Amino acid sequence: MRFLLASVVSLLASVCWSQHPYVAYHRNYGAKANNATDIGPAIKSAFTNCIIKNPNSRLGNYLLSSTVLLNAGSNWAFQLDGLITVDYSAYISGAVAGNAFVFPRMNNFELYSSNGQGAIDECVSVKSPSKQATIENIRCNQSGGSSIGSLKDGSVIESILFQNIENYQVTNAFMLKTYPGGASPGYVKNVVLRNFTNIDVTYNAYITQYWQNSYALGASNVQLSNMTFSGWRGSVNHGGNRGAVVMIGSETNPPVNINVKNFSFWTVNGNSVVDRCSSTYGSGSCIKALPAKGSPTKYATVYVTATAAPAGWVTPKAPWGIPPYGEELALTD
Repeated sequence: MRFLLASVVSLLASVCWSQHPYVAYHRNYGAKANNATDIGPAIKSAFTNCIIKNPNSRLGNYLLSSTVLLNAGSNWAFQLDGLITVDYSAYISGAVAGNAFVFPRMNNFELYSSNGQGAIDECVSVKSPSKQATIENIRCNQSGGSSIGSLKDGSVIESILFQNIENYQVTNAFMLKTYPGGASPGYVKNVVLRNFTNIDVTYNAYITQYWQNSYALGASNVQLSNMTFSGWRGSVNHGGNRGAVVMIGSETNPPVNINVKNFSFWTVNGNSVVDRCSSTYGSGSCIKALPAKGSPTKYATVYVTATAAPAGWVTPKAPWGIPPYGEELALTD
């Protein structure tokens, strides 16, 4: 794992755009490649002393026992080429507060792996505020998948592109989740999700504006608009319970221009795929079209059921495959 512009695995490097690049190794800040010492403080120290002080900068086999919050960096990248194992006991003690790595208030920031061997739990979780972000060429293996949210009133998400994503046995290939109610208007708009290959996923294309079954009174203050899901293929785990498309829109402020096209999915278990949509407008699957000059209003759940695989559908092969922890750990320092 490294910050941008370093050339060896398992180092944290900050390189200033100058005539004499400066490289800061994270071992100089206390990191130890023994899978026992918490690497969190070393990463935060290197970020504070290298990235923040030198705003143009790139960042094993290490144990993470505390949440790493890297706040307000500009013009840098986080490169993950090895394996970081999150200490489960840290969740019990509260040292890892829900998220292992958090990157708020970043400007011109990139998170990537150069060798495809990076391993993280939630592939990508886009939080508010976020604008002009591209998430591409990632593989999610038995994880939480990718998401936007959770979002409350006042949230701002705009111009987000997800493309070339592979998901294997993830909880949600993509989920957008908002809470209802609130006083401050917010929005999610201009989101494109294209070229997804999803194998044996629990939820596939999933939107809910009542996250955690929170049916609060009052209009949703996160308006969803202009979202396109295109070129998705693969299999869902139990299509009769959770279809390829599940859209639960706000009854008081329904999503508009939500479009699903070129989907090809069948189920691993059972003999049907049941898509379901409510109070969501756009096109494709169970989504209702909004008449010209019409106003979006709530509507009861619409079901679209398939009892056979789509024409031309073939059982997808299990892709790539990330070896179990502790195997094939040929990382160098």
